[in-house]
Amino acid sequence: MKRLFLIAAAVSLVCGTVMAQEAKFDEAAIIKKIDKLELNSQNPKKATKAETWLALGDAYIEAGTVASTGLYRGMDEFTTKILMQNPEESTETINGVEYVKWSNAYLDVYMKDMMVQFWRVKRNFVEGALEKGVAAYQKAYELDAKGTEAKVKAGLEKVANSYKETADNYYTEADYAKASDVFAAAYELQKQAPVNKIDTVCCFNAGYLYAMLEKYDLGEQYLSQAIENGYESNGDSYDFLFLCYYKQKNYESAEQTLLAGLTKFPQNSAILEHLISLHGEMGKDPNTIIPYIERGIESDPNNAALWGGLGGVYDKLGDNQKAMDAFAKARELNPDGFETNFNYALMVVRIADGKTEAFNKQSFTSAEERDAAMAEIDAAYEKAIEPLEKALAVNAQDPVTVELLKSVCFRLRDKSPEMMSKFEKYDAMFKSMQQ
Repeated sequence: MKRLFLIAAAVSLVCGTVMAQEAKFDEAAIIKKIDKLELNSQNPKKATKAETWLALGDAYIEAGTVASTGLYRGMDEFTTKILMQNPEESTETINGVEYVKWSNAYLDVYMKDMMVQFWRVKRNFVEGALEKGVAAYQKAYELDAKGTEAKVKAGLEKVANSYKETADNYYTEADYAKASDVFAAAYELQKQAPVNKIDTVCCFNAGYLYAMLEKYDLGEQYLSQAIENGYESNGDSYDFLFLCYYKQKNYESAEQTLLAGLTKFPQNSAILEHLISLHGEMGKDPNTIIPYIERGIESDPNNAALWGGLGGVYDKLGDNQKAMDAFAKARELNPDGFETNFNYALMVVRIADGKTEAFNKQSFTSAEERDAAMAEIDAAYEKAIEPLEKALAVNAQDPVTVELLKSVCFRLRDKSPEMMSKFEKYDAMFKSMQQ
Protein backbone atom coordinates (compact mmCIF):
# COMPACT_ATOMS: atom_id res chain seq x y z
CA MET A 1 0.00 0.00 0.00
CA LYS A 2 1.23 3.50 -0.75
CA ARG A 3 1.75 6.01 2.00
CA LEU A 4 -1.29 8.26 2.23
CA PHE A 5 -1.36 12.02 2.34
CA LEU A 6 -2.49 12.59 5.89
CA ILE A 7 -3.91 15.64 7.63
CA ALA A 8 -1.70 16.59 10.54
CA ALA A 9 -2.87 20.09 11.34
CA ALA A 10 -3.95 19.27 14.85
CA VAL A 11 -0.87 17.15 15.38
CA SER A 12 1.48 19.90 14.25
CA LEU A 13 -0.07 22.28 16.74
CA VAL A 14 0.47 19.75 19.48
CA CYS A 15 4.03 19.11 18.41
CA GLY A 16 4.85 22.75 18.86
CA THR A 17 3.37 23.12 22.32
CA VAL A 18 3.48 19.79 24.17
CA MET A 19 5.53 19.84 27.33
CA ALA A 20 6.54 16.82 29.36
CA GLN A 21 3.49 16.92 31.64
CA GLU A 22 1.49 13.97 32.90
CA ALA A 23 -1.94 13.52 31.32
CA LYS A 24 -4.08 13.62 34.47
CA PHE A 25 -7.86 13.45 34.43
CA ASP A 26 -10.64 12.30 36.71
CA GLU A 27 -12.70 9.66 34.92
CA ALA A 28 -15.37 9.53 37.61
CA ALA A 29 -15.79 13.30 37.55
CA ILE A 30 -16.19 13.33 33.77
CA ILE A 31 -18.83 10.60 33.88
CA LYS A 32 -20.64 12.36 36.70
CA LYS A 33 -20.68 15.60 34.71
CA ILE A 34 -22.07 13.81 31.65
CA ASP A 35 -24.81 12.16 33.74
CA LYS A 36 -25.84 15.54 35.11
CA LEU A 37 -25.83 17.17 31.68
CA GLU A 38 -27.84 14.29 30.22
CA LEU A 39 -30.50 14.92 32.88
CA ASN A 40 -30.49 18.60 31.90
CA SER A 41 -31.02 17.65 28.25
CA GLN A 42 -34.10 15.67 29.29
CA ASN A 43 -35.55 18.57 31.30
CA PRO A 44 -38.34 20.18 29.24
CA LYS A 45 -37.16 23.72 30.00
CA LYS A 46 -33.40 23.21 29.79
CA ALA A 47 -33.67 21.06 26.66
CA THR A 48 -34.85 24.12 24.71
CA LYS A 49 -31.64 26.04 25.46
CA ALA A 50 -28.70 25.69 23.09
CA GLU A 51 -26.27 26.11 26.01
CA THR A 52 -27.49 22.83 27.51
CA TRP A 53 -26.55 20.91 24.37
CA LEU A 54 -23.26 22.78 23.92
CA ALA A 55 -22.21 21.82 27.44
CA LEU A 56 -23.22 18.19 26.83
CA GLY A 57 -21.30 18.14 23.54
CA ASP A 58 -18.19 19.53 25.24
CA ALA A 59 -18.40 16.91 27.97
CA TYR A 60 -18.73 14.03 25.53
CA ILE A 61 -15.82 15.30 23.41
CA GLU A 62 -13.69 15.59 26.54
CA ALA A 63 -14.57 11.99 27.42
CA GLY A 64 -13.73 10.79 23.91
CA THR A 65 -10.37 12.52 23.58
CA VAL A 66 -8.90 13.08 27.04
CA ALA A 67 -7.03 9.75 27.30
CA SER A 68 -4.87 10.50 24.24
CA THR A 69 -4.66 14.28 24.53
CA GLY A 70 -1.15 15.49 23.76
CA LEU A 71 -0.08 12.26 22.05
CA TYR A 72 1.18 12.40 18.46
CA ARG A 73 3.16 10.34 16.00
CA GLY A 74 6.84 11.05 16.32
CA MET A 75 6.69 11.92 20.04
CA ASP A 76 9.94 10.93 21.73
CA GLU A 77 10.20 8.22 24.38
CA PHE A 78 10.92 10.56 27.27
CA THR A 79 7.88 12.78 26.69
CA THR A 80 5.63 9.81 25.98
CA LYS A 81 6.58 8.04 29.20
CA ILE A 82 5.81 11.14 31.26
CA LEU A 83 2.56 11.80 29.39
CA MET A 84 1.39 8.23 30.03
CA GLN A 85 2.41 8.36 33.71
CA ASN A 86 5.11 5.66 33.67
CA PRO A 87 3.41 3.00 31.56
CA GLU A 88 4.13 -0.73 31.55
CA GLU A 89 6.60 -1.78 28.86
CA SER A 90 6.47 -4.86 26.63
CA THR A 91 6.95 -5.78 22.96
CA GLU A 92 4.47 -6.81 20.29
CA THR A 93 4.89 -7.83 16.66
CA ILE A 94 2.30 -6.50 14.21
CA ASN A 95 2.42 -7.36 10.51
CA GLY A 96 5.96 -8.61 10.92
CA VAL A 97 7.22 -5.46 12.66
CA GLU A 98 8.28 -5.59 16.29
CA TYR A 99 7.28 -2.59 18.39
CA VAL A 100 7.97 -1.55 21.93
CA LYS A 101 4.53 -1.28 23.53
CA TRP A 102 3.78 1.06 26.40
CA SER A 103 0.47 0.56 28.17
CA ASN A 104 -1.67 2.26 30.76
CA ALA A 105 -5.31 1.71 31.67
CA TYR A 106 -6.57 3.48 28.56
CA LEU A 107 -3.95 3.20 25.81
CA ASP A 108 -1.45 0.93 24.12
CA VAL A 109 1.20 3.07 22.45
CA TYR A 110 3.54 1.48 19.91
CA MET A 111 7.09 2.78 19.68
CA LYS A 112 9.80 2.20 17.08
CA ASP A 113 13.11 3.99 16.61
CA MET A 114 12.42 5.72 19.95
CA MET A 115 9.30 7.46 18.60
CA VAL A 116 5.54 6.92 18.72
CA GLN A 117 4.29 5.17 15.57
CA PHE A 118 0.62 4.69 16.47
CA TRP A 119 -1.64 3.92 19.40
CA ARG A 120 -4.79 2.01 20.24
CA VAL A 121 -7.48 3.07 22.66
CA LYS A 122 -7.99 0.11 25.00
CA ARG A 123 -10.96 1.38 26.94
CA ASN A 124 -13.51 4.11 26.36
CA PHE A 125 -15.13 5.04 29.63
CA VAL A 126 -18.02 6.52 27.64
CA GLU A 127 -18.89 4.36 24.63
CA GLY A 128 -19.55 6.34 21.45
CA ALA A 129 -18.57 9.58 23.16
CA LEU A 130 -17.52 11.42 19.99
CA GLU A 131 -20.66 10.50 18.09
CA LYS A 132 -22.83 11.52 21.04
CA GLY A 133 -20.92 14.78 21.23
CA VAL A 134 -21.57 15.45 17.55
CA ALA A 135 -25.29 14.83 18.05
CA ALA A 136 -25.37 17.25 20.99
CA TYR A 137 -23.56 19.96 18.99
CA GLN A 138 -25.97 19.50 16.10
CA LYS A 139 -28.89 19.94 18.46
CA ALA A 140 -27.38 23.15 19.83
CA TYR A 141 -26.86 24.46 16.29
CA GLU A 142 -30.43 23.54 15.39
CA LEU A 143 -31.76 25.57 18.33
CA ASP A 144 -29.56 28.65 17.80
CA ALA A 145 -27.42 28.55 14.67
CA LYS A 146 -26.14 32.11 14.92
CA GLY A 147 -25.37 32.09 18.62
CA THR A 148 -23.62 28.72 18.67
CA GLU A 149 -21.90 28.70 15.30
CA ALA A 150 -18.36 29.39 16.50
CA LYS A 151 -18.47 26.93 19.40
CA VAL A 152 -20.17 24.17 17.43
CA LYS A 153 -17.68 24.59 14.58
CA ALA A 154 -14.74 24.35 16.99
CA GLY A 155 -16.21 21.26 18.63
CA LEU A 156 -16.89 19.47 15.36
CA GLU A 157 -13.39 20.31 14.11
CA LYS A 158 -11.97 18.75 17.26
CA VAL A 159 -13.94 15.58 16.55
CA ALA A 160 -12.76 15.58 12.93
CA ASN A 161 -9.13 15.89 14.01
CA SER A 162 -9.64 12.99 16.40
CA TYR A 163 -11.09 10.93 13.55
CA LYS A 164 -8.07 11.74 11.38
CA GLU A 165 -5.66 10.64 14.11
CA THR A 166 -7.62 7.42 14.53
CA ALA A 167 -7.69 6.74 10.78
CA ASP A 168 -3.97 7.41 10.56
CA ASN A 169 -3.35 4.95 13.40
CA TYR A 170 -5.43 2.27 11.71
CA TYR A 171 -3.55 2.83 8.44
CA THR A 172 -0.17 2.58 10.13
CA GLU A 173 -1.05 -0.76 11.69
CA ALA A 174 -2.46 -1.90 8.30
CA ASP A 175 -6.11 -2.08 9.40
CA TYR A 176 -7.24 -0.59 6.11
CA ALA A 177 -10.92 -1.44 6.48
CA LYS A 178 -11.25 0.63 9.64
CA ALA A 179 -8.98 3.36 8.29
CA SER A 180 -11.15 3.84 5.19
CA ASP A 181 -14.35 4.14 7.21
CA VAL A 182 -12.88 6.65 9.64
CA PHE A 183 -11.35 8.79 6.87
CA ALA A 184 -14.80 8.82 5.27
CA ALA A 185 -16.41 9.79 8.58
CA ALA A 186 -13.96 12.69 9.00
CA TYR A 187 -14.74 13.90 5.49
CA GLU A 188 -18.51 13.64 5.91
CA LEU A 189 -18.45 15.39 9.29
CA GLN A 190 -16.54 18.38 7.97
CA LYS A 191 -18.94 18.81 5.06
CA GLN A 192 -21.73 19.63 7.50
CA ALA A 193 -22.64 23.11 8.69
CA PRO A 194 -21.20 25.06 10.35
CA VAL A 195 -17.78 23.60 9.45
CA ASN A 196 -18.58 23.58 5.71
CA LYS A 197 -15.14 22.31 4.76
CA ILE A 198 -14.31 19.99 1.87
CA ASP A 199 -11.40 17.95 3.19
CA THR A 200 -10.11 16.56 -0.10
CA VAL A 201 -7.25 14.66 1.53
CA CYS A 202 -9.59 12.64 3.75
CA CYS A 203 -11.88 12.17 0.76
CA PHE A 204 -9.04 10.83 -1.41
CA ASN A 205 -7.67 8.62 1.37
CA ALA A 206 -11.09 7.04 1.89
CA GLY A 207 -11.60 6.51 -1.83
CA TYR A 208 -8.15 5.06 -2.39
CA LEU A 209 -8.50 2.62 0.48
CA TYR A 210 -11.99 1.55 -0.57
CA ALA A 211 -10.65 0.87 -4.07
CA MET A 212 -7.78 -1.22 -2.69
CA LEU A 213 -10.27 -3.10 -0.48
CA GLU A 214 -12.38 -3.85 -3.58
CA LYS A 215 -15.29 -1.78 -2.28
CA TYR A 216 -15.53 -0.21 -5.69
CA ASP A 217 -18.86 1.56 -5.24
CA LEU A 218 -17.52 3.46 -2.23
CA GLY A 219 -14.20 4.06 -3.97
CA GLU A 220 -16.07 5.60 -6.90
CA GLN A 221 -18.10 7.79 -4.54
CA TYR A 222 -15.14 9.33 -2.72
CA LEU A 223 -12.60 9.45 -5.54
CA SER A 224 -15.04 11.20 -7.87
CA GLN A 225 -15.73 13.77 -5.15
CA ALA A 226 -11.99 14.25 -4.58
CA ILE A 227 -11.48 14.99 -8.28
CA GLU A 228 -14.52 17.28 -8.43
CA ASN A 229 -12.98 19.31 -5.62
CA GLY A 230 -9.54 19.53 -7.21
CA TYR A 231 -7.63 16.71 -5.52
CA GLU A 232 -5.90 14.85 -8.34
CA SER A 233 -2.67 13.52 -6.77
CA ASN A 234 -0.64 13.86 -9.98
CA GLY A 235 -3.21 11.78 -11.81
CA ASP A 236 -3.49 8.94 -9.29
CA SER A 237 -7.04 9.96 -8.39
CA TYR A 238 -8.06 9.33 -11.99
CA ASP A 239 -6.28 6.00 -12.15
CA PHE A 240 -7.87 4.69 -8.95
CA LEU A 241 -11.29 5.97 -10.05
CA PHE A 242 -10.79 4.16 -13.35
CA LEU A 243 -10.21 0.95 -11.40
CA CYS A 244 -13.51 1.40 -9.57
CA TYR A 245 -15.44 1.95 -12.79
CA TYR A 246 -13.63 -0.88 -14.56
CA LYS A 247 -14.28 -3.42 -11.82
CA GLN A 248 -17.96 -2.45 -11.89
CA LYS A 249 -17.91 -3.04 -15.68
CA ASN A 250 -18.72 0.61 -16.38
CA TYR A 251 -16.25 0.75 -19.25
CA GLU A 252 -17.46 4.02 -20.76
CA SER A 253 -16.92 5.91 -17.48
CA ALA A 254 -13.62 4.08 -17.03
CA GLU A 255 -12.43 5.28 -20.43
CA GLN A 256 -13.58 8.87 -19.89
CA THR A 257 -11.85 8.97 -16.52
CA LEU A 258 -8.54 7.84 -18.01
CA LEU A 259 -8.83 10.29 -20.90
CA ALA A 260 -9.52 13.15 -18.49
CA GLY A 261 -6.54 12.12 -16.39
CA LEU A 262 -4.29 11.72 -19.42
CA THR A 263 -5.16 15.19 -20.68
CA LYS A 264 -4.01 16.72 -17.41
CA PHE A 265 -1.25 14.26 -16.48
CA PRO A 266 0.21 12.80 -19.68
CA GLN A 267 3.35 11.75 -17.81
CA ASN A 268 1.40 9.36 -15.55
CA SER A 269 2.52 6.00 -16.93
CA ALA A 270 -0.18 4.02 -15.10
CA ILE A 271 -2.90 6.01 -16.87
CA LEU A 272 -1.21 5.45 -20.22
CA GLU A 273 -0.83 1.73 -19.67
CA HIS A 274 -4.40 1.27 -18.48
CA LEU A 275 -5.84 3.32 -21.32
CA ILE A 276 -3.95 1.36 -23.95
CA SER A 277 -5.03 -1.90 -22.34
CA LEU A 278 -8.66 -0.74 -22.03
CA HIS A 279 -8.79 0.38 -25.63
CA GLY A 280 -7.51 -3.05 -26.62
CA GLU A 281 -10.30 -4.73 -24.63
CA MET A 282 -12.88 -2.39 -26.12
CA GLY A 283 -11.60 -3.04 -29.63
CA LYS A 284 -10.39 0.54 -30.05
CA ASP A 285 -7.19 1.63 -31.77
CA PRO A 286 -4.65 2.69 -29.09
CA ASN A 287 -3.52 5.44 -31.49
CA THR A 288 -6.73 7.30 -30.61
CA ILE A 289 -4.98 8.33 -27.38
CA ILE A 290 -2.46 10.46 -29.26
CA PRO A 291 -4.79 13.32 -30.30
CA TYR A 292 -5.60 14.05 -26.66
CA ILE A 293 -1.95 14.73 -25.91
CA GLU A 294 -1.39 16.56 -29.18
CA ARG A 295 -4.22 18.96 -28.34
CA GLY A 296 -2.47 19.67 -25.07
CA ILE A 297 0.80 20.31 -26.92
CA GLU A 298 -0.94 22.70 -29.31
CA SER A 299 -2.08 24.83 -26.40
CA ASP A 300 1.17 24.47 -24.45
CA PRO A 301 3.99 23.58 -26.89
CA ASN A 302 6.76 24.19 -24.35
CA ASN A 303 5.41 21.72 -21.81
CA ALA A 304 8.08 19.03 -21.43
CA ALA A 305 5.66 16.74 -19.56
CA LEU A 306 3.26 16.73 -22.52
CA TRP A 307 6.04 15.80 -24.93
CA GLY A 308 7.22 13.16 -22.49
CA GLY A 309 3.68 11.79 -22.27
CA LEU A 310 3.49 11.61 -26.08
CA GLY A 311 6.78 9.73 -26.09
CA GLY A 312 5.36 7.39 -23.48
CA VAL A 313 2.37 6.55 -25.69
CA TYR A 314 4.57 5.83 -28.69
CA ASP A 315 6.80 3.72 -26.45
CA LYS A 316 3.81 1.64 -25.30
CA LEU A 317 2.77 1.26 -28.94
CA GLY A 318 6.25 0.02 -29.82
CA ASP A 319 7.16 2.91 -32.14
CA ASN A 320 10.69 3.59 -30.91
CA GLN A 321 11.54 6.25 -33.50
CA LYS A 322 8.49 8.43 -32.78
CA ALA A 323 9.01 7.86 -29.07
CA MET A 324 12.62 9.02 -29.36
CA ASP A 325 11.60 12.11 -31.35
CA ALA A 326 9.03 13.08 -28.71
CA PHE A 327 11.45 12.40 -25.85
CA ALA A 328 14.08 14.44 -27.68
CA LYS A 329 11.72 17.42 -27.67
CA ALA A 330 10.98 16.89 -23.97
CA ARG A 331 14.73 16.82 -23.32
CA GLU A 332 15.22 19.99 -25.32
CA LEU A 333 12.65 21.72 -23.11
CA ASN A 334 13.95 20.20 -19.87
CA PRO A 335 17.61 19.41 -20.53
CA ASP A 336 18.49 18.66 -16.91
CA GLY A 337 15.58 16.39 -15.97
CA PHE A 338 16.15 12.77 -15.02
CA GLU A 339 13.19 11.35 -16.94
CA THR A 340 13.73 13.47 -20.03
CA ASN A 341 17.34 12.31 -20.33
CA PHE A 342 16.76 8.69 -19.36
CA ASN A 343 13.73 8.18 -21.61
CA TYR A 344 15.50 9.69 -24.60
CA ALA A 345 18.60 7.55 -24.01
CA LEU A 346 16.51 4.41 -23.61
CA MET A 347 14.94 4.97 -27.02
CA VAL A 348 18.38 5.62 -28.52
CA VAL A 349 19.54 2.25 -27.19
CA ARG A 350 16.43 0.45 -28.43
CA ILE A 351 16.87 1.87 -31.92
CA ALA A 352 20.53 0.86 -31.84
CA ASP A 353 19.45 -2.62 -30.72
CA GLY A 354 17.19 -2.74 -33.77
CA LYS A 355 20.16 -1.87 -35.99
CA THR A 356 22.14 -4.65 -34.32
CA GLU A 357 19.41 -7.20 -35.05
CA ALA A 358 19.30 -6.13 -38.69
CA PHE A 359 23.10 -6.27 -38.85
CA ASN A 360 23.12 -9.86 -37.60
CA LYS A 361 20.71 -10.88 -40.37
CA GLN A 362 22.51 -9.01 -43.13
CA SER A 363 24.99 -10.44 -45.65
CA PHE A 364 28.00 -8.31 -46.57
CA THR A 365 30.03 -8.33 -49.78
CA SER A 366 33.24 -7.11 -48.15
CA ALA A 367 34.94 -6.55 -44.81
CA GLU A 368 34.91 -2.82 -45.48
CA GLU A 369 31.13 -2.83 -45.89
CA ARG A 370 30.73 -4.84 -42.69
CA ASP A 371 33.06 -2.55 -40.73
CA ALA A 372 31.21 0.55 -41.93
CA ALA A 373 27.88 -0.90 -40.81
CA MET A 374 29.38 -1.81 -37.42
CA ALA A 375 30.80 1.70 -37.00
CA GLU A 376 27.34 3.13 -37.71
CA ILE A 377 25.82 0.93 -34.99
CA ASP A 378 28.53 1.87 -32.48
CA ALA A 379 27.89 5.56 -33.20
CA ALA A 380 24.18 4.97 -32.56
CA TYR A 381 24.89 3.44 -29.14
CA GLU A 382 27.39 6.16 -28.25
CA LYS A 383 24.66 8.82 -28.52
CA ALA A 384 23.07 7.32 -25.40
CA ILE A 385 26.04 7.91 -23.10
CA GLU A 386 25.74 11.69 -22.67
CA PRO A 387 22.01 11.74 -21.74
CA LEU A 388 22.47 8.71 -19.46
CA GLU A 389 25.30 10.45 -17.62
CA LYS A 390 23.12 13.54 -17.23
CA ALA A 391 20.35 11.37 -15.82
CA LEU A 392 22.80 9.75 -13.42
CA ALA A 393 23.98 13.17 -12.28
CA VAL A 394 20.39 13.90 -11.22
CA ASN A 395 19.83 10.51 -9.55
CA ALA A 396 23.13 8.90 -8.66
CA GLN A 397 21.39 6.00 -6.89
CA ASP A 398 19.38 4.69 -9.85
CA PRO A 399 20.69 1.19 -10.67
CA VAL A 400 18.82 0.97 -13.99
CA THR A 401 20.69 3.99 -15.35
CA VAL A 402 24.00 2.60 -14.16
CA GLU A 403 23.31 -0.82 -15.65
CA LEU A 404 22.38 0.70 -19.00
CA LEU A 405 25.52 2.84 -19.00
CA LYS A 406 27.60 -0.20 -18.14
CA SER A 407 26.08 -2.20 -21.01
CA VAL A 408 26.60 0.55 -23.59
CA CYS A 409 30.16 1.22 -22.49
CA PHE A 410 30.92 -2.52 -22.50
CA ARG A 411 29.93 -2.69 -26.14
CA LEU A 412 32.18 0.28 -26.95
CA ARG A 413 35.02 -0.58 -24.54
CA ASP A 414 37.56 -1.37 -27.30
CA LYS A 415 36.94 1.90 -29.07
CA SER A 416 39.25 3.94 -26.84
CA PRO A 417 40.96 3.91 -23.42
CA GLU A 418 38.41 6.50 -22.29
CA MET A 419 35.52 4.19 -23.13
CA MET A 420 37.21 1.28 -21.36
CA SER A 421 37.61 3.52 -18.31
CA LYS A 422 33.92 4.40 -18.42
CA PHE A 423 32.96 0.75 -18.60
CA GLU A 424 35.14 -0.12 -15.61
CA LYS A 425 33.70 2.80 -13.65
CA TYR A 426 30.06 1.89 -14.25
CA ASP A 427 30.68 -1.82 -13.88
CA ALA A 428 32.17 -1.23 -10.42
CA MET A 429 29.35 1.16 -9.53
CA PHE A 430 26.69 -1.34 -10.54
CA LYS A 431 28.35 -4.16 -8.61
CA SER A 432 28.47 -1.99 -5.49
CA MET A 433 24.72 -1.35 -5.82
CA GLN A 434 24.03 -5.09 -5.80
CA GLN A 435 25.80 -5.65 -2.49
